[in-house]
Amino acid sequence: MTCKKCGGHNLYVVDSRPASNRIGVRRRRECADCGNRITTYEVTQEEYNMVVKSQKMLKKVVQMLDIYGQSGGGTDGDETE
Repeated sequence: MTCKKCGGHNLYVVDSRPASNRIGVRRRRECADCGNRITTYEVTQEEYNMVVKSQKMLKKVVQMLDIYGQSGGGTDGDETE
């Protein structure tokens, strides 16, 4: 993490508590070089594991994820069942 004021990399945590949404953690950090304080919010990112038994099912899952904007890519469509 970098201080936006001086560009220093020596930040340490001053205060840590649950965020107001109760999902993440709010941390107050201070730059040891210039004394600038910043607030960061940390939340966990859930990942779902699934077993795909066929290429047809994989295509359906990728299409569903594309609809919700969660897919990192797709299939090339060359494989057959």
